Amino acid sequence: MKHRMLCLIMSLSLVAAMISSCGGASSGSSSGNNSNNSSGSSNAATNEQVYKITFASDVQTGTPLVNAMERFKTNVDERSGGRIEVSLAPDGVLGNGREVTDAVSQGTIEMNFTGDNTAAVAFPELSFIGLPRMYASDSEADKHYFNGFIGERLKELFLERGIRVIGWGENNFRCLSTNKPVASADDLKGQKIRVIENDIFLTFFAELGANPTPMAFTELTTALQQGTVDGQDNGPILTYSTKVYENQKYYTLTNHAYSGYVIIINDNFMKSLPEDLQIIITEEAESAGKWQIEQNRAETSKVLEAMAESGVTINESTPELDAAMDAAANVVWEKFRDTYDAEVMSYIFENLKQ
Repeated sequence: MKHRMLCLIMSLSLVAAMISSCGGASSGSSSGNNSNNSSGSSNAATNEQVYKITFASDVQTGTPLVNAMERFKTNVDERSGGRIEVSLAPDGVLGNGREVTDAVSQGTIEMNFTGDNTAAVAFPELSFIGLPRMYASDSEADKHYFNGFIGERLKELFLERGIRVIGWGENNFRCLSTNKPVASADDLKGQKIRVIENDIFLTFFAELGANPTPMAFTELTTALQQGTVDGQDNGPILTYSTKVYENQKYYTLTNHAYSGYVIIINDNFMKSLPEDLQIIITEEAESAGKWQIEQNRAETSKVLEAMAESGVTINESTPELDAAMDAAANVVWEKFRDTYDAEVMSYIFENLKQ
């Protein structure tokens, strides 16, 4: 009996010791993927709250766009003194551009670097941004888009969806890659061209006689390899850096539409941060975007040379093809004149109609 009592006392003592040793530990971490709960963890050294940001994109690692994301992460981590932890999620690992943009709106992902036309797939009211032949040059895009009325109106429309635009990037002017030479609209007839999933691109390529095939960018390479589509339209940098060109024989410099990129953040999450951290994030997103645009434009000619050296035939657009695209663009502009935001469409028709 004494032996049993001794064993019982020893067991109770051991349990008490275990409880005591665990009582001083507490969990300071919580999910950073919800804008309604912006706390990440406690910085043990300073006892300051750490905010976690997931920064996603459907663009592949190694591209100028993702390089800009890495630049943002490095600078924010350094300037915040560890109070912000940025986790990058490129390569579409969290979903395609539409899905991630919608997730930013809902607050389940904090940030996204996505194409403006891709964002318009999630929010169709933004689709005016893809109107063909809207800008004739980079300087026009800079004036009216990034530094002008169109960019400001886009920010307002994004904000209505719970999203704040904090930086711009670009995908160049869109051009055509195909496996057959394209010198006129006749050459496009029946060709399955992958396009952004919105009515403007569908209408434009249908007017040219092509068979526009909407699909997410993350599906493009496989679709080209399997022959699901015959070609696609993206700028030189993205076409090269994502290796899309490896599945194409011709690249035609049509410059039929300008495509920008946006760095976006959930607005509620942003407002939940201390003001000094909001400033850091805004400044570094703007800086990363400007850097990406500069890199994009500086590298365009080099990328075209690299594609040519790999065996892709680079062709200038012809007067016949330009005329066909101008005519198709006019059809699109008139068809959608009354579809989108009246204020921005009025501005576009008054200032940018070619």
